[in-house]
Amino acid sequence: MDTHLQMAALIEQEWQARAEPVALISRSGLNLSAIAHRYSHAGFLRAPGHEASTLPPQVRQLYFDCDTSQPRVFDEGLAGFVRGVANDTLARFSVVWWPAAASQALVPAVSNDQRALTLVSPTYQAQAHVWSLDTQNCNQWLVEMMATAFGDARDRAAAQRWLREQGYTGSTIQLPWVGWLWAAALMPHMGLQDHPEDDLHARRFQVSMPESVERFVRQRWPQAERVEWCLRGREVVVRRGWTPLDEHCSPAVGDERKPLAY
Repeated sequence: MDTHLQMAALIEQEWQARAEPVALISRSGLNLSAIAHRYSHAGFLRAPGHEASTLPPQVRQLYFDCDTSQPRVFDEGLAGFVRGVANDTLARFSVVWWPAAASQALVPAVSNDQRALTLVSPTYQAQAHVWSLDTQNCNQWLVEMMATAFGDARDRAAAQRWLREQGYTGSTIQLPWVGWLWAAALMPHMGLQDHPEDDLHARRFQVSMPESVERFVRQRWPQAERVEWCLRGREVVVRRGWTPLDEHCSPAVGDERKPLAY
């Protein structure tokens, strides 16, 4: 817990220095190395109020509430978000900062509780198809929220129309074994609904993942900036720019190496 708190403090220091009201934050919540992905979950890192402030930031996100078996929009402290990393994967975090004008434009939409709830599908599916209007995962909700801010969308159908027009595409997940399809068909909160037959025969899913959301932000706002933090032993490697750290978080020339306190 102490290690995660120190990582959260490093991210918060960067947040306070930039003084922008909204950023995109992703974490390696689940170990997805078998499907060649490092980040599983993303949310809006934002000021608690409607403007940039010196208060600790929160993460507004969609998550599945297992106790009630329904998805919910949840505001979580940054330290809690950082704690949501599985023990069998490296603790990684990526934050993308929009240009100042875009960040300010996001504030009314991201802070609007009713709008956030309007875009929640009642059926959560962890690997929901990117263009499904009947199911949704956490990252799909996030990118559809972006459509309400920049495309004035007021429902999921309008949000997806805007995303298509802007060239958004999901991530392609190639399943290593047909047994993964069987598992997806049977496991709670998963399923194969709305996935095209051609994709299922090819053992692949088209899904919104942090990688596809970041790619879209970079494509539409080339001035956006990315910073990545990764725990490596008793130090955190910090990389600035769009070249991701490798699977071992090996530092390269120009990367920062911040030792953790014991």
